[in-house]
This record gives sequence, C-alpha cells and structure tokens, in this order.
Amino acid sequence: MVAFLPQFIDPGAGPVWLQFAVLGGILIVLEFVADGTVGVLAGRIGVWLRARQAARRRIDAAAGSVFVGLGIRLAAER
Repeated sequence: MVAFLPQFIDPGAGPVWLQFAVLGGILIVLEFVADGTVGVLAGRIGVWLRARQAARRRIDAAAGSVFVGLGIRLAAER
C-alpha cells in the first residue's frame, strides 16, 4: 500500500508525514472493518454448513463438477 498512497498526497496541503499517517489510519480502519466482516460471515456460514449435511454434499458436487469441467476444457485445448 505504500506504493498506492502517494498518489493521494498533496505536498502543498500540509505536512506529508501527517497526510501519510491520516490516510494510513483510514486504510487500516477500513481494512479491519472489511476483513472483520468477511471473517464473521465466513464463521457463521461455516457453522451453518456444518449443521447441514445436504448443503455440504451439494457444494461438494458443484465444486467437483467445476473441476471436471475445467479438466475437460484443459484436455480439449491441448
């Protein structure tokens, strides 16, 4: 992210180090909220899936079908 932040820094708008600190703090807060939300939702979905054997079987079948399809596509391209 150090390569991403400089495009939002304006040397004429004040101390560069302070702009970096503020933007870095905002980035950390937003990433914490986004990653925390994904983590909480993944945990809840995991609990839901562990309780439902039929849903797990359908997901396994769908994933297997995708892999078989990708394998057939790869074999057809060579």
